Amino acid sequence: MEIYPAIVVEVPLLVPLGAAYGIGPIRLGIIFLANMELGYLTPPVGLNVLMSSLQVPKTGGEVLPAVLPVVVVMSVRCCS
Repeated sequence: MEIYPAIVVEVPLLVPLGAAYGIGPIRLGIIFLANMELGYLTPPVGLNVLMSSLQVPKTGGEVLPAVLPVVVVMSVRCCS
């Protein structure tokens, strides 16, 4: 799912849950967008990796190792 339709569809469902658990809307938005970006960086979807590989003369497999440190940092940061 693209990020904008995901925002329109999922956020109205998640905001009441976040409020019930005491998570503020700004923090919930940051968590939501960071997780969406993490999904866009990782396979099998990896839309950002695909677009990056189309901009430079490299394959997705050659671009992916450059993205892995970012994926690790975002995974650790989002899960803590």
